[in-house]
Amino acid sequence: MDPTYTAHCHCGANVVKFTPPKELTDSEAKTIVCNCSICARNGYMLQFVGPDGFEWEKGGFEGLSEYKFGKEAISHYFCPTCGTSLAVSGMGMYGFNVRAVDGVDLDKITLKPYDGAAL
Repeated sequence: MDPTYTAHCHCGANVVKFTPPKELTDSEAKTIVCNCSICARNGYMLQFVGPDGFEWEKGGFEGLSEYKFGKEAISHYFCPTCGTSLAVSGMGMYGFNVRAVDGVDLDKITLKPYDGAAL
C-alpha cells in the first residue's frame, strides 16, 4: 500500500493529501532539495507526484498565490494568508513541501540535491 501524507499551510486554509512512491523516511525516497534562488530561500524539501498522486482536502492551487521566475517553467505556490511555501508544479509533476507535513522526522529523510540554479 502506498503511503499517504497530509501537508498544510500554517493557518490551515490549504490542506493536501499526497501519495509519493515510497515512505518519506525510506532511504530510496530521495526528497529533492533544489538550490535555485526561491527554493533555497524558502527551504523547500520536495516530494514529487503525478497529477493523480494528490487531492486537496481544503483550499487548492486556486487559493494559493503563485510565483514564477526565470524561464517560468515551474510555479511556486504559497499561502497568501500565512506565507507557507507549500507546493510547486510544472512539466506534469507536482511537488509538496515535506516541511509542511506534520509528524515526519526530517532528520530521517534522504535528500537528493538538484541543481535548479543551473537552469
